[in-house]
Amino acid sequence: MKQKEEIQQSTTLSKSASALDIKMDNANDYLRSRGKTLINVEQVEPKIQHHRIDGSDQIIENTNKLKDNENQIKTSTLDDSINREEIKGKDNIKLVDLDISFNIPKFKFICNGTLCNEDQAKMIADLNLKKAKRKHIIMELLETEKSYVNRMKECLDTFYIPLKKYMKEEDLKIAFNCLPNIYKINVKLIQELNERKNNTSDLGVMKVADILNSFFTLNEVEQYYGEYIITGDSAVTYPFEIHGEEIKTLLSKWVDECKIPSNYLIEPVQRFPRYILLLESLIKATPTFTNEYIELQKVNEHIKEITKRIDEKKNNYISHQKQNYYKSYLPHPINFGTFIYEGSYY
Repeated sequence: MKQKEEIQQSTTLSKSASALDIKMDNANDYLRSRGKTLINVEQVEPKIQHHRIDGSDQIIENTNKLKDNENQIKTSTLDDSINREEIKGKDNIKLVDLDISFNIPKFKFICNGTLCNEDQAKMIADLNLKKAKRKHIIMELLETEKSYVNRMKECLDTFYIPLKKYMKEEDLKIAFNCLPNIYKINVKLIQELNERKNNTSDLGVMKVADILNSFFTLNEVEQYYGEYIITGDSAVTYPFEIHGEEIKTLLSKWVDECKIPSNYLIEPVQRFPRYILLLESLIKATPTFTNEYIELQKVNEHIKEITKRIDEKKNNYISHQKQNYYKSYLPHPINFGTFIYEGSYY
Protein backbone atom coordinates (compact mmCIF):
# COMPACT_ATOMS: atom_id res chain seq x y z
CA MET A 1 0.00 0.00 0.00
CA LYS A 2 2.81 2.39 0.98
CA GLN A 3 4.66 1.56 -2.23
CA LYS A 4 1.53 2.40 -4.26
CA GLU A 5 1.19 5.82 -2.59
CA GLU A 6 4.84 6.64 -3.30
CA ILE A 7 4.38 5.76 -6.98
CA GLN A 8 1.30 8.02 -7.18
CA GLN A 9 3.22 10.90 -5.53
CA SER A 10 6.12 10.39 -7.95
CA THR A 11 3.68 10.52 -10.89
CA THR A 12 2.19 13.77 -9.55
CA LEU A 13 5.68 15.21 -9.21
CA SER A 14 6.46 14.36 -12.84
CA LYS A 15 3.27 16.08 -14.01
CA SER A 16 4.19 19.21 -12.03
CA ALA A 17 7.63 19.20 -13.61
CA SER A 18 6.11 18.98 -17.09
CA ALA A 19 3.79 21.88 -16.33
CA LEU A 20 6.75 23.90 -15.10
CA ASP A 21 8.68 23.11 -18.31
CA ILE A 22 5.80 24.57 -20.32
CA LYS A 23 5.76 27.74 -18.18
CA MET A 24 9.49 28.19 -18.54
CA ASP A 25 9.28 27.69 -22.32
CA ASN A 26 6.51 30.32 -22.53
CA ALA A 27 8.56 32.74 -20.44
CA ASN A 28 11.59 32.30 -22.66
CA ASP A 29 9.49 32.68 -25.82
CA TYR A 30 8.21 36.01 -24.44
CA LEU A 31 11.71 37.22 -23.66
CA ARG A 32 13.07 36.07 -27.04
CA SER A 33 10.37 38.19 -28.72
CA ARG A 34 11.85 41.15 -26.82
CA GLY A 35 15.28 40.37 -28.22
CA LYS A 36 16.89 38.85 -25.12
CA THR A 37 16.67 35.56 -23.21
CA LEU A 38 17.55 35.87 -19.55
CA ILE A 39 16.20 32.56 -18.21
CA ASN A 40 18.05 29.34 -18.87
CA VAL A 41 15.84 26.35 -18.28
CA GLU A 42 18.82 24.15 -17.49
CA GLN A 43 19.88 26.47 -14.68
CA VAL A 44 16.59 26.27 -12.81
CA GLU A 45 15.19 22.90 -13.87
CA PRO A 46 15.33 20.41 -10.96
CA LYS A 47 16.78 16.99 -11.45
CA ILE A 48 13.66 14.90 -11.30
CA GLN A 49 13.90 11.19 -11.21
CA HIS A 50 11.06 9.48 -13.03
CA HIS A 51 11.58 6.18 -11.27
CA ARG A 52 10.46 5.09 -7.83
CA ILE A 53 11.63 7.46 -5.09
CA ASP A 54 12.30 5.90 -1.71
CA GLY A 55 10.98 7.92 1.21
CA SER A 56 8.28 10.60 1.37
CA ASP A 57 10.78 13.24 2.67
CA GLN A 58 12.61 13.23 -0.67
CA ILE A 59 9.32 13.77 -2.54
CA ILE A 60 8.40 16.77 -0.36
CA GLU A 61 11.89 18.25 -0.78
CA ASN A 62 11.74 18.05 -4.59
CA THR A 63 8.22 19.50 -4.61
CA ASN A 64 9.44 22.54 -2.63
CA LYS A 65 12.29 22.98 -5.12
CA LEU A 66 9.74 23.11 -7.93
CA LYS A 67 7.80 25.89 -6.19
CA ASP A 68 10.97 27.89 -5.50
CA ASN A 69 12.12 27.59 -9.10
CA GLU A 70 8.72 28.65 -10.41
CA ASN A 71 8.86 31.78 -8.22
CA GLN A 72 12.39 32.40 -9.51
CA ILE A 73 11.10 32.45 -13.09
CA LYS A 74 8.36 34.96 -12.24
CA THR A 75 10.72 37.24 -10.34
CA SER A 76 13.38 37.16 -13.07
CA THR A 77 10.82 38.01 -15.74
CA LEU A 78 9.43 40.89 -13.65
CA ASP A 79 12.81 42.40 -12.76
CA ASP A 80 14.10 42.26 -16.33
CA SER A 81 10.94 43.73 -17.87
CA ILE A 82 10.82 46.74 -15.54
CA ASN A 83 14.54 47.48 -15.32
CA ARG A 84 15.07 47.27 -19.08
CA GLU A 85 13.99 50.91 -19.59
CA GLU A 86 16.37 52.08 -16.84
CA ILE A 87 19.29 50.22 -18.41
CA LYS A 88 18.64 51.76 -21.81
CA GLY A 89 18.47 55.24 -20.30
CA LYS A 90 21.75 54.91 -18.40
CA ASP A 91 23.80 53.26 -21.12
CA ASN A 92 22.22 55.25 -23.98
CA ILE A 93 21.65 51.98 -25.83
CA LYS A 94 18.42 53.10 -27.41
CA LEU A 95 16.25 56.20 -27.13
CA VAL A 96 12.49 55.69 -27.09
CA ASP A 97 9.63 57.87 -28.19
CA LEU A 98 8.09 60.25 -25.65
CA ASP A 99 4.62 58.68 -25.57
CA ILE A 100 6.14 55.21 -25.13
CA SER A 101 8.12 56.35 -22.09
CA PHE A 102 4.88 57.38 -20.38
CA ASN A 103 3.09 54.10 -21.17
CA ILE A 104 2.43 53.39 -17.48
CA PRO A 105 -0.15 50.56 -17.96
CA LYS A 106 2.55 48.15 -19.18
CA PHE A 107 4.38 48.56 -15.89
CA LYS A 108 1.17 47.98 -13.93
CA PHE A 109 0.42 44.87 -16.00
CA ILE A 110 3.86 43.40 -15.38
CA CYS A 111 3.83 44.19 -11.68
CA ASN A 112 0.29 42.85 -11.29
CA GLY A 113 -0.22 45.32 -8.45
CA THR A 114 1.63 43.27 -5.82
CA LEU A 115 5.07 42.14 -7.03
CA CYS A 116 6.52 45.65 -7.51
CA ASN A 117 9.60 46.34 -5.39
CA GLU A 118 10.55 49.73 -3.95
CA ASP A 119 12.79 50.87 -6.83
CA GLN A 120 10.26 49.86 -9.47
CA ALA A 121 7.42 51.62 -7.64
CA LYS A 122 9.58 54.74 -7.39
CA MET A 123 10.24 54.64 -11.14
CA ILE A 124 6.52 54.43 -11.95
CA ALA A 125 5.71 57.24 -9.52
CA ASP A 126 8.48 59.40 -11.03
CA LEU A 127 7.14 58.89 -14.57
CA ASN A 128 3.63 59.81 -13.45
CA LEU A 129 4.94 62.94 -11.73
CA LYS A 130 6.97 64.01 -14.76
CA LYS A 131 3.98 63.53 -17.04
CA ALA A 132 1.83 65.76 -14.81
CA LYS A 133 4.54 68.43 -14.65
CA ARG A 134 5.00 68.27 -18.43
CA LYS A 135 1.31 68.85 -19.00
CA HIS A 136 1.36 71.90 -16.72
CA ILE A 137 4.44 73.39 -18.46
CA ILE A 138 3.02 72.81 -21.96
CA MET A 139 -0.22 74.52 -20.91
CA GLU A 140 1.76 77.45 -19.50
CA LEU A 141 3.76 77.73 -22.73
CA LEU A 142 0.59 77.78 -24.84
CA GLU A 143 -1.29 80.23 -22.62
CA THR A 144 1.57 82.69 -22.14
CA GLU A 145 2.46 82.64 -25.83
CA LYS A 146 -1.15 83.32 -26.77
CA SER A 147 -1.35 86.18 -24.26
CA TYR A 148 1.99 87.57 -25.47
CA VAL A 149 0.92 87.62 -29.13
CA ASN A 150 -2.45 89.18 -28.24
CA ARG A 151 -0.70 91.93 -26.25
CA MET A 152 1.54 92.75 -29.20
CA LYS A 153 -1.47 92.89 -31.52
CA GLU A 154 -3.26 95.19 -29.09
CA CYS A 155 -0.19 97.44 -28.95
CA LEU A 156 0.00 97.69 -32.72
CA ASP A 157 -3.75 98.30 -33.12
CA THR A 158 -4.02 100.79 -30.26
CA PHE A 159 -0.81 102.79 -30.60
CA TYR A 160 1.19 102.01 -33.73
CA ILE A 161 -1.51 102.32 -36.40
CA PRO A 162 -3.05 105.59 -35.06
CA LEU A 163 0.39 107.17 -34.60
CA LYS A 164 1.39 106.42 -38.20
CA LYS A 165 -0.82 109.33 -39.24
CA TYR A 166 1.10 111.87 -37.17
CA MET A 167 4.67 110.57 -36.88
CA LYS A 168 7.47 110.14 -39.38
CA GLU A 169 8.69 106.67 -40.27
CA GLU A 170 12.05 107.18 -38.54
CA ASP A 171 10.32 108.34 -35.35
CA LEU A 172 8.04 105.29 -35.40
CA LYS A 173 11.12 103.12 -35.82
CA ILE A 174 12.65 104.61 -32.68
CA ALA A 175 9.39 104.45 -30.70
CA PHE A 176 8.36 100.89 -31.60
CA ASN A 177 11.67 99.46 -32.74
CA CYS A 178 11.06 96.18 -34.67
CA LEU A 179 7.92 95.17 -32.76
CA PRO A 180 5.85 94.60 -35.96
CA ASN A 181 8.44 92.08 -37.19
CA ILE A 182 8.55 90.28 -33.84
CA TYR A 183 4.77 90.03 -33.90
CA LYS A 184 4.81 88.35 -37.33
CA ILE A 185 7.26 85.59 -36.40
CA ASN A 186 5.52 84.88 -33.08
CA VAL A 187 2.14 84.57 -34.79
CA LYS A 188 3.59 81.66 -36.79
CA LEU A 189 4.91 80.08 -33.59
CA ILE A 190 1.57 80.14 -31.76
CA GLN A 191 -0.18 78.78 -34.86
CA GLU A 192 2.15 75.78 -35.01
CA LEU A 193 1.79 75.15 -31.27
CA ASN A 194 -2.01 75.27 -31.46
CA GLU A 195 -2.03 72.95 -34.46
CA ARG A 196 0.11 70.44 -32.56
CA LYS A 197 -2.16 70.77 -29.53
CA ASN A 198 -5.27 70.04 -31.60
CA ASN A 199 -3.66 66.85 -32.93
CA THR A 200 -2.56 65.64 -29.48
CA SER A 201 -4.95 63.89 -27.12
CA ASP A 202 -2.70 64.22 -24.05
CA LEU A 203 -0.67 67.40 -23.42
CA GLY A 204 1.61 65.42 -21.11
CA VAL A 205 3.16 63.67 -24.13
CA MET A 206 2.92 66.57 -26.59
CA LYS A 207 6.19 67.12 -28.49
CA VAL A 208 7.39 70.70 -28.92
CA ALA A 209 11.15 70.32 -29.46
CA ASP A 210 10.90 70.35 -33.27
CA ILE A 211 8.66 73.44 -33.25
CA LEU A 212 10.89 75.37 -30.85
CA ASN A 213 13.99 74.33 -32.78
CA SER A 214 12.52 75.62 -36.06
CA PHE A 215 11.59 78.89 -34.36
CA PHE A 216 14.87 79.67 -32.61
CA THR A 217 17.02 78.70 -35.59
CA LEU A 218 15.36 81.38 -37.70
CA ASN A 219 17.78 84.19 -38.49
CA GLU A 220 14.95 86.66 -37.94
CA VAL A 221 14.58 85.61 -34.28
CA GLU A 222 18.13 86.56 -33.32
CA GLN A 223 18.04 89.61 -35.59
CA TYR A 224 14.76 91.14 -34.37
CA TYR A 225 14.91 90.12 -30.72
CA GLY A 226 18.57 91.08 -30.59
CA GLU A 227 17.88 94.52 -32.03
CA TYR A 228 14.90 95.04 -29.74
CA ILE A 229 16.70 93.97 -26.57
CA ILE A 230 19.84 95.98 -27.38
CA THR A 231 18.01 99.23 -28.15
CA GLY A 232 14.86 98.46 -26.15
CA ASP A 233 15.31 101.39 -23.78
CA SER A 234 14.71 103.84 -26.60
CA ALA A 235 11.29 102.30 -27.24
CA VAL A 236 10.21 102.02 -23.60
CA THR A 237 11.24 105.58 -22.70
CA TYR A 238 10.27 107.28 -25.94
CA PRO A 239 8.81 110.80 -25.27
CA PHE A 240 5.61 110.80 -27.35
CA GLU A 241 4.55 114.10 -25.80
CA ILE A 242 7.18 116.07 -27.73
CA HIS A 243 5.08 115.77 -30.89
CA GLY A 244 1.98 117.69 -31.96
CA GLU A 245 -1.33 118.27 -30.21
CA GLU A 246 -2.94 115.31 -31.96
CA ILE A 247 -0.53 112.91 -30.29
CA LYS A 248 -0.98 114.60 -26.92
CA THR A 249 -4.73 114.09 -27.29
CA LEU A 250 -4.18 110.39 -28.01
CA LEU A 251 -1.90 110.10 -24.98
CA SER A 252 -4.58 111.59 -22.72
CA LYS A 253 -7.13 109.15 -24.12
CA TRP A 254 -4.81 106.17 -23.50
CA VAL A 255 -4.12 107.28 -19.94
CA ASP A 256 -7.86 107.45 -19.24
CA GLU A 257 -8.18 103.89 -20.56
CA CYS A 258 -5.17 102.78 -18.44
CA LYS A 259 -3.22 101.92 -21.57
CA ILE A 260 0.40 103.04 -21.42
CA PRO A 261 2.65 102.29 -24.45
CA SER A 262 5.68 101.45 -22.30
CA ASN A 263 3.74 98.64 -20.56
CA TYR A 264 3.35 96.90 -23.91
CA LEU A 265 6.73 97.75 -25.38
CA ILE A 266 8.64 96.12 -22.50
CA GLU A 267 7.14 92.67 -23.13
CA PRO A 268 9.50 91.41 -25.89
CA VAL A 269 12.44 92.21 -23.60
CA GLN A 270 10.85 90.11 -20.84
CA ARG A 271 9.62 87.31 -23.09
CA PHE A 272 12.94 86.02 -24.36
CA PRO A 273 14.32 85.09 -20.89
CA ARG A 274 10.93 83.52 -20.17
CA TYR A 275 11.45 81.09 -23.05
CA ILE A 276 14.67 79.92 -21.41
CA LEU A 277 12.97 79.29 -18.04
CA LEU A 278 10.09 77.36 -19.63
CA LEU A 279 12.47 75.26 -21.70
CA GLU A 280 14.64 74.36 -18.71
CA SER A 281 11.54 73.33 -16.73
CA LEU A 282 10.34 71.23 -19.67
CA ILE A 283 13.70 69.44 -19.90
CA LYS A 284 13.54 68.49 -16.21
CA ALA A 285 10.03 67.06 -16.71
CA THR A 286 11.01 64.94 -19.74
CA PRO A 287 12.40 61.38 -19.31
CA THR A 288 16.12 61.34 -20.08
CA PHE A 289 15.91 58.22 -22.28
CA THR A 290 13.65 59.85 -24.91
CA ASN A 291 14.38 61.54 -28.23
CA GLU A 292 12.42 64.58 -27.05
CA TYR A 293 14.85 65.11 -24.16
CA ILE A 294 17.86 65.16 -26.50
CA GLU A 295 16.18 67.59 -28.92
CA LEU A 296 15.14 69.92 -26.09
CA GLN A 297 18.73 69.97 -24.86
CA LYS A 298 19.88 71.07 -28.33
CA VAL A 299 17.32 73.87 -28.42
CA ASN A 300 18.40 75.00 -24.96
CA GLU A 301 22.05 75.17 -26.00
CA HIS A 302 21.14 77.14 -29.13
CA ILE A 303 19.13 79.69 -27.11
CA LYS A 304 22.04 80.12 -24.70
CA GLU A 305 24.34 80.90 -27.63
CA ILE A 306 21.87 83.47 -28.98
CA THR A 307 21.54 85.05 -25.53
CA LYS A 308 25.31 85.25 -25.15
CA ARG A 309 25.72 87.02 -28.50
CA ILE A 310 22.90 89.45 -27.70
CA ASP A 311 24.42 90.27 -24.30
CA GLU A 312 27.80 90.98 -25.88
CA LYS A 313 26.23 93.29 -28.46
CA LYS A 314 24.21 95.06 -25.77
CA ASN A 315 27.32 95.64 -23.64
CA ASN A 316 29.12 97.08 -26.65
CA TYR A 317 26.13 99.29 -27.42
CA ILE A 318 26.00 100.61 -23.84
CA SER A 319 29.74 101.32 -23.86
CA HIS A 320 29.40 103.19 -27.14
CA GLN A 321 26.49 105.24 -25.77
CA LYS A 322 28.51 106.19 -22.69
CA GLN A 323 31.46 107.26 -24.82
CA ASN A 324 29.25 109.50 -26.92
CA TYR A 325 27.65 110.97 -23.79
CA TYR A 326 30.88 111.83 -21.98
CA LYS A 327 32.73 112.84 -25.12
CA SER A 328 31.09 116.27 -25.11
CA TYR A 329 32.41 116.92 -21.60
CA LEU A 330 36.05 116.20 -22.46
CA PRO A 331 38.32 119.24 -23.01
CA HIS A 332 39.51 119.92 -26.52
CA PRO A 333 43.14 118.94 -27.05
CA ILE A 334 45.64 121.80 -27.24
CA ASN A 335 46.95 122.45 -30.74
CA PHE A 336 50.72 122.35 -30.55
CA GLY A 337 51.12 122.67 -34.28
CA THR A 338 52.25 120.11 -36.83
CA PHE A 339 55.23 117.87 -36.20
CA ILE A 340 57.96 118.48 -38.77
CA TYR A 341 61.32 117.14 -37.64
CA GLU A 342 62.75 115.39 -34.58
CA GLY A 343 65.95 116.93 -33.20
CA SER A 344 67.47 120.37 -32.67
CA TYR A 345 67.37 123.18 -35.18
CA TYR A 346 71.07 124.00 -34.71
